[in-house]
Amino acid sequence: MTAVAFTICAKNYLSRARVCLESFREQHPDVSLYLFLSDEDDQGYRPEDEAFPVVLARDLNLPSWGDMVLRYDVTELSTAIKPACFARLFSEGYDHIVYLDPDTYVVGVMSEVLEPLMRGQADAVVTPHITQPIEDDLTPSDGDMLRVGVFNLGFLALRRSQEVQRFVGWWDDKLRFGAVSDLAAGLFTDQKWCDLLPCFIGRTLVLRHPGYNVAYWNLMHRPVARDGSRWTAAGENLVLAHFSGYDPTKPKLISKHQQRFTAANAPGFATLGEAYGAKVLVQAATLPPYHYSYDVGPDGRPLAQLLRELYRRAAPNGGPTDARAALVLAESFARQPEPAFRGLPGPVVTRVMYAAWRRDNALTQAWNLEIEADRTALARWFQDSGAAAENVAHLAAPPEDEALQPSTGRRGGVSLLNGKALLRTALERYQVLAPIYRLLPVGLRQNIRATAMRMAFGGRGSTQLRRRLDTRLRPGASLIGYARGELGMGEHVRMTAAALISQEIDCSIVDIGRHVLARSQDRRFDALIVPEPRHRASIYHVNADQLPEVRREIGAAGFDGRLNIAYPAWELSEFPDPWIDAFDAFDEIWAPSRFIQSAISAKVAKRVLYMPLAVSLAEGYSAWTRADFGLPDDEMIFLFYFDLASYAARKNPQAALEAFRRAFPEPESGPGAPRLVIKTLSSERYPNEMAALRAAIGDRADVTLITETLEASAIHGLVNCCDVFVSLHRSEGFGRAPAEAMAAGKGVIATAYSGNAEYMNPANSEPIPYTLVPVQEGAYLFGEGQVWAEPDLDAAAAAMRAFRANPDLVSAKGEAARRYMAEHHSPHVIGALYKRRLSALGVLSS
Repeated sequence: MTAVAFTICAKNYLSRARVCLESFREQHPDVSLYLFLSDEDDQGYRPEDEAFPVVLARDLNLPSWGDMVLRYDVTELSTAIKPACFARLFSEGYDHIVYLDPDTYVVGVMSEVLEPLMRGQADAVVTPHITQPIEDDLTPSDGDMLRVGVFNLGFLALRRSQEVQRFVGWWDDKLRFGAVSDLAAGLFTDQKWCDLLPCFIGRTLVLRHPGYNVAYWNLMHRPVARDGSRWTAAGENLVLAHFSGYDPTKPKLISKHQQRFTAANAPGFATLGEAYGAKVLVQAATLPPYHYSYDVGPDGRPLAQLLRELYRRAAPNGGPTDARAALVLAESFARQPEPAFRGLPGPVVTRVMYAAWRRDNALTQAWNLEIEADRTALARWFQDSGAAAENVAHLAAPPEDEALQPSTGRRGGVSLLNGKALLRTALERYQVLAPIYRLLPVGLRQNIRATAMRMAFGGRGSTQLRRRLDTRLRPGASLIGYARGELGMGEHVRMTAAALISQEIDCSIVDIGRHVLARSQDRRFDALIVPEPRHRASIYHVNADQLPEVRREIGAAGFDGRLNIAYPAWELSEFPDPWIDAFDAFDEIWAPSRFIQSAISAKVAKRVLYMPLAVSLAEGYSAWTRADFGLPDDEMIFLFYFDLASYAARKNPQAALEAFRRAFPEPESGPGAPRLVIKTLSSERYPNEMAALRAAIGDRADVTLITETLEASAIHGLVNCCDVFVSLHRSEGFGRAPAEAMAAGKGVIATAYSGNAEYMNPANSEPIPYTLVPVQEGAYLFGEGQVWAEPDLDAAAAAMRAFRANPDLVSAKGEAARRYMAEHHSPHVIGALYKRRLSALGVLSS
């Protein structure tokens, strides 16, 4: 038998692909199997460990691979290579080829497919989505089937013939640029093209058998049931089930792509899904939490779908063969003015701004870009929060002109991309609809969002207000904060000073250290300390709970006539209601991370700008050695340090300890032996927490606890002496500790949630998956009713073992981390952001 079956997937779908191919093997033990990987064999993945041959898509000799991985997302790319996979298998000598989507499940012998192929009665076998009309008003509808394609390409069987090979060549040529999911353009991945397959291949069998490709789109006609030892669909043998959009951890939902079926009205399919899902979960437990490699660009940033769309516009007929060059082309194109608005008054509408506007019906309804005021509002929205929502924040430069200053609202300029804040503001005009917003028709919801956008960002002639500045004050910025404080907010104000100094911006620091209990002996910036604000801008590095008290201390004489900016931290996804009024007197708010920006802007009717933090290591840090800390020179050291004053439950030190214990059940000795070092701050003030930590460590000789107070250069020296930094926190506002470790070029293992997830990616670190869980009562300030992350400790342990087994991986990710932090968070880079913003606010000019 010269038959073969294959599937295509990225690494994050390997568990499903394995179940798919193994289920086929159980029914057809004599048929060969192949997996084509539309991904890289990185992150420790070993194709040779699979139970079937694995072919990397990059080895299919496709033209311009670098172009394709930027042009297409993971689904589009996996379908775009399908004809090339067929061609490869034909070239290997196979005459009969069956393709299966990785989320299909074979429960019977495919005699209705293989026998016609083997006998020469059919050259192609396809399965239509539906074989009867859909008679309800739910989704998907029969009209949806027309849009996505008559046949479902989760299954396709081909027999070698001249007609078939001509078709495969034609199909491959079309998918070079036409595998996009663009229903408006009449395209849907590889699938829509195959509406023409029966026209091109004369002996095409349109298989109407109800037991093939049974899925949410045809369950109304093909109810699944168990009949003794066999599964049936509409009374016939079930052969192939398709679990598209199925989540094995939520088996009652059937599929996320539909609204017609649940376990209640499709019990047979749900029962089969549970059996299938159990096998997927078993396979998933044997795999690390792989990420799709091509979702991260060559520069380490996540690749936004909007950027892929713009790249297709920039290079409709093909672009550079190198992925880095393709990305440069896409970003250059994105920053260019949109031709339709070139030369018009007001801010420049770039191609990326225009693309974001076009794809959101609420935006097109809110703003008519023929009107200057609406172009200004769009630019303001994009710079303020729209670019971040589209994952292209690096393409949104802070505004340079007066036109983009905050619009006025009920309590000042409003940053309202966040859904809750949009609704709260807009529904002031739609109070009666608030309780049923999610049930409203799409058009009405768009009306409400459009209203909110105009209220938040202006348009159609909205006016702007600005605080009157006392021009007798010095140009520059006064920083209010814990100048000597040995805590995160202290380093926050010191790094802001370093960033401003890098741009030669005049600045000073008003020290408010008496408001904290932390030790205050960091004197690196003592030369900048002054008794009161003396510049046109004052930037308060103070959290919301302390702002009213600090403002009272500064007094009206130090507050009025200045542009006052709050630059707080916060560590949970929802900002506390009692603190909302703390920002009333401030002109705008700077958020150190998108995570914090989202939390504050959802509650506070002020302009909330994303202003990332500078990260730099203290002078002299590299002089410290392991011997200074009593640590062995020849061991692999995993480090976690944290401040107990920042809530031990949030920092979660026991998780790092437990992951280390799972990774290395028994202490080891000799060169390369793993050691966990835990460094605490403020330990003398939290005896109960320290007792719990010591008890958790127990008698593990390979765990070192350091409680001594260290100066900044020593802390950073300790980081420099470790191999890998571990932070299995439950939530971080920004995450300075892992950021500093990355700046030092260290491997980092950290929970992929909250502020640190914005600078960590699989190319420069090991982000650890998590599950959101309720914050336990008393575990964190205003935590009741909120959620935070519970990191996957098995995944963290696997990451520890992978780093221990491959020091080169530590070095490679550490260097990528160092480079990323230097390019995105150095004082010079962040200082340039501050300079742009402060210049736009008019506080730097004489």
